[in-house]
Amino acid sequence: EGLVIYREIYDGLVEKLGVGHGDTVANGCNLAIALGQLRRYDEAARVLRDPLLPAARRSLGCDHEYTLNVGCALAKALANNPNRMRDVHVRSNQHRPACFLVPDNDDDLVEAAGIVQEMVQRRQQVFGQAHPGTQFAERILDVIQVKLMYPIVARALRA
Repeated sequence: EGLVIYREIYDGLVEKLGVGHGDTVANGCNLAIALGQLRRYDEAARVLRDPLLPAARRSLGCDHEYTLNVGCALAKALANNPNRMRDVHVRSNQHRPACFLVPDNDDDLVEAAGIVQEMVQRRQQVFGQAHPGTQFAERILDVIQVKLMYPIVARALRA
């Protein structure tokens, strides 16, 4: 029911104010976060990737906090999508079985890493290292970088 309300508000703002207006961007980001919490990552990424992020960059600027929030939300949606993951079972040199959840395709993770890296740099420049938003973006980047290492770790354990 809450998701329906988020959609109605977002759609109404797009119609009345346009997709690039600050209120529309903020509410679109909230909609995408709600979709992510419901594990509807593909839908969240679609809302954020196009039209929201390009519109926010154009109208609000690349350094605006709403634009940076949209970028971080997009990176999380891309990186957290379990539909793009698979289990890999391997045996290590000690013959102990291990199981890893690894990306089925690195494209989304690489895209997510690039987006959030830009968001971290911009947040550091605009808000400083100690800003909670900067620290949050850095944590997202850390998680994505670990996920990008999964295939390397799995291959090493197979050796």
